[in-house]
Amino acid sequence: KLTSFTGGEILTNLEFLSLSENEFVDVFKITSENLPTSIKKLWLFGNKLTSFEGGGILTNLEDLSLSDNKFKGDLMITAENFPTSIKELRLSANKLTSIDAEPGAVSSLSALRVSKNFGISIMEELCSRRPDLFITPSASDSCNI
Repeated sequence: KLTSFTGGEILTNLEFLSLSENEFVDVFKITSENLPTSIKKLWLFGNKLTSFEGGGILTNLEDLSLSDNKFKGDLMITAENFPTSIKELRLSANKLTSIDAEPGAVSSLSALRVSKNFGISIMEELCSRRPDLFITPSASDSCNI
């Protein structure tokens, strides 16, 4: 199982990468050296991550899976860590209690998957920025304010 990943700078046309069910722990920091900006789909589910940093440089990323990791507490979606191109964000099976986003950080987000997070709340500010946002586990959890 992998504990780190480098060499992404030579994978210039890579669009999908699954590093799921490995041994990545704590912080997964994105740099231009470890992942190409061409990537559209990045799956990191089933690791032991507590933080995701630098994802804003992945300007083509549309689908990010951080499910089944060790995220806990409050999560703030920022343009620095999550690219504005992201359409689907998977955060299921963590220990998150709330999710919010800074203005502009979720301009393309259409689906937020947060099942199996105990008592999670989606902050009203996030819903006011994206009232059409589809949130699972059920459509009734979608933003309707």
